[in-house]
Amino acid sequence: MKNILSFLLVFLFLSAQSQVVLNMKKVGGVYEVPCKVNGLNLSFIFDTGASDVSISLIEALFMIRHGYLKEENILGKVQYSIANGDIAEGTKILLKDIEIGGLKLTNV
Repeated sequence: MKNILSFLLVFLFLSAQSQVVLNMKKVGGVYEVPCKVNGLNLSFIFDTGASDVSISLIEALFMIRHGYLKEENILGKVQYSIANGDIAEGTKILLKDIEIGGLKLTNV
């Protein structure tokens, strides 16, 4: 959580100093932002209310099978609150790096 907040602060500071254009693509009712996770090209859903980075089980398994994610980066189960207030269970993983618009955040 601290890494995400730090990233957002750095992103806001740098965006005030220079402009980076992110080409978001509207898919259904949401916008997707191109990014790289551990070097793998992916798209994230842009959600201004999100406090975590989430990837699907299918993406995580693909990343493990192809060497983008190692089993030792799987840190265990975690509970979190979703948008409607419900509590959901997920798996906490450590991502080596996330790159969005040329800005890189490590150990997320």
